Amino acid sequence: MFVALDENREKQFAFHDDKVRLKSLSATKKLYCPNCQKQIFFRGGPKRIHHFYHAAHVECSFVGEPETQEHLGGKLAIYNRLKEQYPNAYVALEERITKTNQIADVYADFGNGQRFAFEVQCAEQTAEKWLERRKLYAIAGITDIWLFGANYYKEIDSEDIEESEIFLRLKYLQQTVKECSVYFIDVKNNLVKHIGKFFGISYRTETRASIKMQQIPINEMKIFKIPSPCKYILGNKLSYEKLQEYFIARSKEAAELWHERKKQNAIRMQRIQQRQEQQKRFHLYKKYLNNFSIEKVLQRMSHRKVLFKRLIKEYGLTDSNFPGIFNIQMQDYKFIHTPYPLWQLLVFHKAIKHNYSKKQLIFSKYLFQDIKAQLRYDFIDSKEVATLIHSYLVLLEKCGFWTKKRFIASIRIHSQSKTIYYQSLIKKN
Repeated sequence: MFVALDENREKQFAFHDDKVRLKSLSATKKLYCPNCQKQIFFRGGPKRIHHFYHAAHVECSFVGEPETQEHLGGKLAIYNRLKEQYPNAYVALEERITKTNQIADVYADFGNGQRFAFEVQCAEQTAEKWLERRKLYAIAGITDIWLFGANYYKEIDSEDIEESEIFLRLKYLQQTVKECSVYFIDVKNNLVKHIGKFFGISYRTETRASIKMQQIPINEMKIFKIPSPCKYILGNKLSYEKLQEYFIARSKEAAELWHERKKQNAIRMQRIQQRQEQQKRFHLYKKYLNNFSIEKVLQRMSHRKVLFKRLIKEYGLTDSNFPGIFNIQMQDYKFIHTPYPLWQLLVFHKAIKHNYSKKQLIFSKYLFQDIKAQLRYDFIDSKEVATLIHSYLVLLEKCGFWTKKRFIASIRIHSQSKTIYYQSLIKKN
């Protein structure tokens, strides 16, 4: 640890104060742990970072893991950089979080609720313990940033990678790499190695991945706020520029995705409106069919009344069982002035009779020649009338009244046939 209390309860820092004085306080047993209040000692030298330590077997919440030189150096490097970069912020080493009774390696409070805990994790730790510590920081409203030591950085030789990539064996894959960023601290070279989805990760197995890594000198490191679930990252100018490129690309992708989704929603809404309109037209047409009246049809006829009466009598048709297939307002219906029920029933009747007598295929132009004297139409529209009759024959075929080669010898009249194939019978707009 780097912080101790003297006999006057004043903080003493292992790396700032007079080393001779600290050695004297340690020798006279006047240094105390700020966490457990028990006696601690000072040590250091040319090859060892100056620090305080507990005597062996002393129970203290701070003594959770060995204070290696890597751990001490990492804490000190992060602390010094934050103090230098953010002189107006409150930055402290080994700060106790009262709400959760944790001790942050380095703590920084920028005001306005922006609080950070930097943890230099060098010793092995279970995923359960690590997740619990993260959960406690979240409860305290503190953003925790973890920098993993050399024990967690495992580079593997591989030929199957690009020139700018490295191949890593990762620990805590589910807990860290699938977040925005993971940091490895290299105390010897004064670097923080940053990996994450921003720069590119290609998973080979659950614990191995090809990675494009950013190396950040600690003396260039800053905290950046980003529009991402992790909210804050560590970086320098170069890594931040790459992040900006990533977010611009993602914004373009999101805009394209939103445009495509909006387009699909418009198509879906159009289909819904079409179905609603179709249903509306169906109900109107069903009402039209169910309100059929032979008497009303006869009122619209003059010299063809006898023919119509004969046909409905022959097939036993009434208001209640008159098939909708003989009362269709087809496209281009205006070319035939004869009421629909008559000319459509007549076409059906002639087709059936033709099949019975000649036992051959029906041709619409011959059928037209056979019945044209009984229809009212303009002479100049003869071609259109023949085409309309052909369309009606095709519709009868689709409705199952006959096959392409032979007609079916039954009329299939029943009350439900009024709405048969209603979708194909409704006049197109």
